[in-house]
Amino acid sequence: MPQNKFELAPVNEYIPNILSKGRITMVGDAARTMSPMTGAGFNDSLDDTVAIMDSIKQYPNSITKALGEYQTRRLDVVRQDVLAGQGFNRSFGRL
Repeated sequence: MPQNKFELAPVNEYIPNILSKGRITMVGDAARTMSPMTGAGFNDSLDDTVAIMDSIKQYPNSITKALGEYQTRRLDVVRQDVLAGQGFNRSFGRL
């Protein structure tokens, strides 16, 4: 017998303040939690990977500088993507 019941799960977002500290960095889903409404999670992870590779090529003798460069390149983009997801969620309403 079909049930006329919906089960809802909350969608949570996390906007990071940093991506790297010292020799530690976060990429992909570890760096942000954004709404699946954006459809951008996989592509953002690839963009993070390319940015890290480029930064390491730019600073091959200093991982700290390379990861700092990665953060400079990606932090604002990552934050904007999470905010875009929040906008999508608001346009569909939150329950």
